[in-house]
Amino acid sequence: MLIAAFLGLSKFPTDNTILSLWMAILPIANLIYLMFLEYWQMEIYRHVAKRMEWELDLDKDVKKYGNMIKRQNLRSLLSIFTTFGLFIFLVIKILTY
Repeated sequence: MLIAAFLGLSKFPTDNTILSLWMAILPIANLIYLMFLEYWQMEIYRHVAKRMEWELDLDKDVKKYGNMIKRQNLRSLLSIFTTFGLFIFLVIKILTY
């Protein structure tokens, strides 16, 4: 929705647009980050799926899993902030137009 809004407002109104067309790169970059976030989440699931093999070096694997979860939580928080920030930016641009 953000991509459509940024693209639509970069073309409307035709004489004095609300946003520059180059501003549409921001939500596209955010979408790419969200796709990487999903990839990293799949890596965590793959690691957990091999839990039966953890018995060989349990302490190391538990520590690795904890670090993966901690990083993923921070990445998810960053994605929430960036998405919300783009939304607020869009609302401010529309209201100040």
